[in-house]
Amino acid sequence: MRKLASLLILSTLFAILTGVNLASVRVAQNGPDAEEYEVYSALINERYTASSIQQINIEGMSLAAYNKVPDTLKTLPHISGKTVADFKTKNTEAVAFNDLFHVKVKHELLEKGVVRVIPAHGTTILALSRVGFNAKRDQALVYVIENCGGRCGKNYFALVVKEDGEWKLKGVEIIVVK
Repeated sequence: MRKLASLLILSTLFAILTGVNLASVRVAQNGPDAEEYEVYSALINERYTASSIQQINIEGMSLAAYNKVPDTLKTLPHISGKTVADFKTKNTEAVAFNDLFHVKVKHELLEKGVVRVIPAHGTTILALSRVGFNAKRDQALVYVIENCGGRCGKNYFALVVKEDGEWKLKGVEIIVVK
């Protein structure tokens, strides 16, 4: 019951911030697989290892019902239609994360559904979508909401590509800057 209440609070806050209709939001029973955690880890390691970032806090639930991909991602032109389709399918339901992130910066997985509005100096809070993959699973799309305190933050899509067996961040398209 507590888990459901926490999810409702998080989803309501998300809906207020993004305008998403919560009528169809459900919580999925199956969570991210190992490859998804590899994508998240590569993204975090490439974007959030600057000396000014002392800690990353990761929301304990994936973004629910954020499956709206703009028709044209202007700065990410090489996204496969299969990647976008998988992204949309996976992001109709929220899932719980486990702390399977392999990141270089100190991190904490926040309690599921608990929202910390203003992070401490040097701390960034990330809310992550599920990862959409192409058929070969060598291209991935993730939506990220970044909150670094007050009016600091951004929402963006990240394109991550597997090259020579390693995931690499290939591009970011910022949707909202706070």
